[in-house]
Order: sequence, then C-alpha cells, then structure tokens
Amino acid sequence: MSQRDVASAAQNNYAQASFTICWRGADVWVLPSASDRQPRDGRGAAAEISYFAKINGKWLKHERIAAFDRTPDGKSVLPGWFKSRYLTTRLLARACLSQPNKPNTVDERTCDRYR
Repeated sequence: MSQRDVASAAQNNYAQASFTICWRGADVWVLPSASDRQPRDGRGAAAEISYFAKINGKWLKHERIAAFDRTPDGKSVLPGWFKSRYLTTRLLARACLSQPNKPNTVDERTCDRYR
C-alpha cells in the first residue's frame, strides 16, 4: 500500500485542508480534514477532492466536498476515512472557502490549486 499526505490552504490561509491518501492499485482511501481560520466572515472551509472513477466501463470525473468546517474554533473537522467504491485514478485535493453564508458549497474563486 502507498500513502501520500497533502496540505492545502485557500485565500490567505482563511481555509486549510489536509488529506492522507492511501492506495493499492486502483483502490483508494482518503482521510480529509478541514479547518476554518477566519472568524465572522460568513464562510466555511471545504476540503475538496477531484477524481476519475470507472463506472459501467467509462472513466467519469467527480468532485466532492470531503470535509467542511463552518466554525473557526481552532479545531479541524475530521469525518473519517472514505473508501472508493469504484476503480479510481487521478485523485487530487485542495482547500476552498464556501460561498458567503452557504455551508457545504465551494466558491471557485477562493480555491487553492489542486495538488
């Protein structure tokens, strides 16, 4: 099994995300965390992943918020391990801020680059 740790920060460190990614062949496990670092801005921190999964013989791109933190209390939200249900490749991760006053969303203008 292989492992990679990824850290990402968005918008002057207002959002931080970290990921532990493990894989064996095309089986993938991800442990995400998100941390909101800016009080009273109406935004939260999103840990977002992008990947390709083979479903019904076709490689399809997916993006999802793997963890979301809406409270800048110095603690990270750590939801636990995600395991791929399908063969997975090209998994990338990044931190983003949410849209103002809209939890569990991503404001693309604030996102770090995928890593």
